[in-house]
Amino acid sequence: MMHLNHNRFYRVLRGLILILCFATTATGRTPEKDGGTVPKVLLLNSYHTGLSWTDRLTASFLKTLLPLGADIAVEYLDTKRRPLATSESYWMPYFAARHQSIRYDAIVVSDNDALNFVQRHRVELFPETPIVFCGINYFGPELLDDPAWYTGVMEVTDAVGTFDLIRRVRPGVERVVVVGDGTPTGVAEMQAARAALSDSYAGVAVEYWDNPTLSDLLHWLAGLRPDKDAVLLTVLNRDAGGQYFTYEESAKQITAAAPCPVFGLWDFYLDTGVVGGRMASAADQGRAAAELTTALIEGTPLRELPILTDSPNRNLFDAPALLRHGIGPSQIPSTVTVLNQTLEWVSRGREGFARDTQISYKMFEDHGAVMLLVNPEDGHILDANGAAIGYYGYPRSSLLSKTIMDITGHSPEDGIQELKQAAREERNTYYSRHRLARGEVRDVEVNAWPIEIQGIP
Repeated sequence: MMHLNHNRFYRVLRGLILILCFATTATGRTPEKDGGTVPKVLLLNSYHTGLSWTDRLTASFLKTLLPLGADIAVEYLDTKRRPLATSESYWMPYFAARHQSIRYDAIVVSDNDALNFVQRHRVELFPETPIVFCGINYFGPELLDDPAWYTGVMEVTDAVGTFDLIRRVRPGVERVVVVGDGTPTGVAEMQAARAALSDSYAGVAVEYWDNPTLSDLLHWLAGLRPDKDAVLLTVLNRDAGGQYFTYEESAKQITAAAPCPVFGLWDFYLDTGVVGGRMASAADQGRAAAELTTALIEGTPLRELPILTDSPNRNLFDAPALLRHGIGPSQIPSTVTVLNQTLEWVSRGREGFARDTQISYKMFEDHGAVMLLVNPEDGHILDANGAAIGYYGYPRSSLLSKTIMDITGHSPEDGIQELKQAAREERNTYYSRHRLARGEVRDVEVNAWPIEIQGIP
């Protein structure tokens, strides 16, 4: 048995080399509080179902909390489409009728409008109930009516961190255009960008395009220079003409119109043509809120759960968007995770394998043991040596379009858990069943070892 270290084109993520050596093998609890009652939790979202940020946050919250067996209610204020100033009057009777008689163990609020609603009506609707918040922009103590009843996690976007990434992957950039709308989030983000970047940052000119109509914006974007300009997109949910867009709808139109790279501040922009950035994650916000809620349910006093001030942001890039603008693996900092890696991305990175690992790439390709390079974050097969191509029977391009779960038949959740255990070196050898292209299922012994990422010299 042998294993290889990392190579340059995988420095963008923590990968695994799965060395498959074959041998014949054999084929929530429900927490109860004192008195036996099931804990009750209300998740109150500011926005609506179908909005990717809210959907991802909610899914992550539920996935983390549901194993505890709590009774969870979920509500949506829909303030992206109906501002709270015009809808609050009819929400109050609804919540009084629907929730006032229920004794919740925690109220969880996502984003600022839900927090504002709860802090104004907490005493009437949810007296003496802990409040857990997440997704709160520009948090300050003035947002809380009585801090003794609150904990949560702050959401802080990082325009400076994203700007630094722009300069790393586009060292010749001369101008960055910051785009935002007139919604409360857009106004706040543009103000924060101005405070952090001013009209020039690190020798790069910065312009601000505030609340344009979409048609004007697309016209202006078309005039940008491919190699000297970049765009930093905050949010464009509603343009100056009142037209509403999802995050993805506006981002796809913006990236299609701009000849230069477009960067963003949230991970819902990935897969829309946005290159990436120092991004806030809805899933991370939901998970952090669920962990605080779990601690409350399990008996930790609220006073022992301080507000989490470090927003869990990550450096995330999208491989197809990078390639569209001529940005290859060698230009990506070691602190970045590149998602949606394609065969082209993998192939372009092979040039650095020998230098970074001191092992010939030919040694990987020609070795007689079946070997796969797999991303433990999503299970995608990034590369396969000749022995693997022959063993599984798929054309190379077909095998590299699959995840390891497509081969094992495991659920995405179980497959990712297995990979992450191997990445943490908690379980490096295990048995599995792999399906070949012709439909045959074989028992295999898997030896999986993590690839450590090296920085660019």
